[in-house]
Amino acid sequence: MLMRIALVLGIAVLFCRFAAAATLQIDLSRETGRFNPWILGQNLEAADTRGIFGPPVGAAKWPLQGVKYGQGLWNPTAQQPADGSFGLAESLNSGMLRYPGGCLVHNFNWKDAVGPLSERPQWKFGVDQFLELCRRLNQEPVITLTDYALPAAELPAHFAEFVEYLNAPATPEHPWAQKRALWGHPEPYGVKYFELGNESGHGNHNGVPRRKFTPEEYADYAVKSAAAIRRVDPSVKLGIVMAPGSGINWDCEWNRKVLAGAGAVADYVVLHFYGPAILNSGPEEALRAVLAYPDQLAGRIGCYRRNIRELAGRDLPTAVTEYNVGSSKSKPFPHRFSFMAGLMCADEIRLWQQENMLFANYWHLLNGAWGLFRTPDESGEVTRRYATLPFFEEWGKFGGRQLVEAVVADNPRLAAAPLGGLWESRGDRPQPERRFASRDTFHFDFGKYLPKYRIKPAAGKNALTFRLDEVNRESYLPFAVLPRPQESPFGTGYKTKLRFEARFTPEGKGRGTVALGLADTRGWNVTNSASASDPIAADGKFHEYWFELPALPACPSTEVLLRVERPSDFSGKLEIRNIVAEEFHSPTEPAYPALAALAGKAADGRTLHLIVFNKDPERSMTVPVAVTGGRLKSGTGFELYQEKPETIDYFTPSRRAVPVRPDGFDWTFPPHSMTRFELELLP
Repeated sequence: MLMRIALVLGIAVLFCRFAAAATLQIDLSRETGRFNPWILGQNLEAADTRGIFGPPVGAAKWPLQGVKYGQGLWNPTAQQPADGSFGLAESLNSGMLRYPGGCLVHNFNWKDAVGPLSERPQWKFGVDQFLELCRRLNQEPVITLTDYALPAAELPAHFAEFVEYLNAPATPEHPWAQKRALWGHPEPYGVKYFELGNESGHGNHNGVPRRKFTPEEYADYAVKSAAAIRRVDPSVKLGIVMAPGSGINWDCEWNRKVLAGAGAVADYVVLHFYGPAILNSGPEEALRAVLAYPDQLAGRIGCYRRNIRELAGRDLPTAVTEYNVGSSKSKPFPHRFSFMAGLMCADEIRLWQQENMLFANYWHLLNGAWGLFRTPDESGEVTRRYATLPFFEEWGKFGGRQLVEAVVADNPRLAAAPLGGLWESRGDRPQPERRFASRDTFHFDFGKYLPKYRIKPAAGKNALTFRLDEVNRESYLPFAVLPRPQESPFGTGYKTKLRFEARFTPEGKGRGTVALGLADTRGWNVTNSASASDPIAADGKFHEYWFELPALPACPSTEVLLRVERPSDFSGKLEIRNIVAEEFHSPTEPAYPALAALAGKAADGRTLHLIVFNKDPERSMTVPVAVTGGRLKSGTGFELYQEKPETIDYFTPSRRAVPVRPDGFDWTFPPHSMTRFELELLP
């Protein structure tokens, strides 16, 4: 009981704010750059889900939402955009559209999605229809190239033909471009941006055969693919993919090896951010986490860029082609459709502009598991809008194309508790992680479950051997527990790093992978907190491995697991030695600023556009807004606020006249809110 009281009091103190009287100062004479409309981009899932999240690849029944209806944006009968959904998508002024996924690209063969419609009765929305949609929406296309649809050796030539189809003139030396012309598109499309794969390090999901690049194999795929593509069109821009997550994994093995191996051929680096891990959080805890997250993400983007410079040997632009909250669950509430998710993603749009992202694409536009709104497949009628949508509607109305200086003086600072993917925010400077413990002695407990999985263990001093005998059951089997260290009380953050050497000697012709894992002992279904090593190489040689698990603040202990995945008559001997578990105090970040703003002038110079976030979860703030370098005539404010931030219901922003003076105005910003202003300037 005393510990719980101390924890509650500690968190109460943690969320205190540093008192200050903030002012927002806007100088119209100090121009800071151009607003990038590509940071308002969206994702469109429009490929075959079979073998990825749905039935097997060869299943007779097709999931048609993507391949026939363009996920709800396309009328396949009229061969044109669907009226209602298209109109809503158009109003968002998204700037860029990414196709065809996402993980659906793992089995995407572009040749299935081109050609006469009579020859592809299921696939009515393909490559040409996507590009027609982009033309009508006035959006720049970015196309994700498959990583697993064909054997790796065949992919470079496959991509070269695709780029020829898209961008080459229809002349005899370009047969695929001639086919494009024959099928009704004589002029090249001129697609500029491509991504080499999507989150390729996690493999092809439920695809058969199971495939998963190592970082070295991905780098080889990227280098060879880039060379083949550029022989067709040297003007294209190619992105290489980093590991997805909350950003705390910026220095992981995948990222380092891919940057070192393929950075020389890349034109930009692809980042995916899903954080913080609010999937098991109630409304109050989740709200505080999402308000703190974007400012921590800014520091992590700097870490990515330092790594890019060091490992690729040069600076490369970065693009965020997927981002959203770190939860896909529907309980305790569907975080991804909520007001708080929209607020966080809207603040991240401000961050993408601040950090000069090449482009950014929200995951994702409509329907599916994450969409902003829903439609039936054929009509395009919008049947439901979520609470995330108004934030993108308001950003779409931001007309400040010439950005101007907007500075918050005496900005209050807010503290935040740690959560998965979110460090503790406190104080005025960051603190690095600190190692406080290391162990190489473990108590191994194999329980009684291993024999039924046809796995036999043997333990030595800091060494293990597992024999697999025609294993056909996927398994995640714990064999050691690491108690929560006393040096890290409940409510604070720490991480465990496991290092070891291992070799796997396969026997027979079976298939599968083996690895070690770390997991919260409360279970995956409760916490979704786990991590894994790379698969152990099946070459009979010892290799070094390491991986990490940032523990949740309430994690009681961590277990070490044997992971056997996708087994089919899988036999062999796994030997592990020199296991070391190191424990670290998690880094801390400075307390984050309560107010954030972006301001810009319209192209004609007659209107000042302003967006302001109040990221205090509880308190309104009355703020003087001072304007220099011009004079105000009138204005309107559009306020996005919901008392219950967990609401998923669509809402209309409150509209209020701004009580302007020539040199500014005062405004009370509600807690956890975004406000957009349109301010007319005097001549």
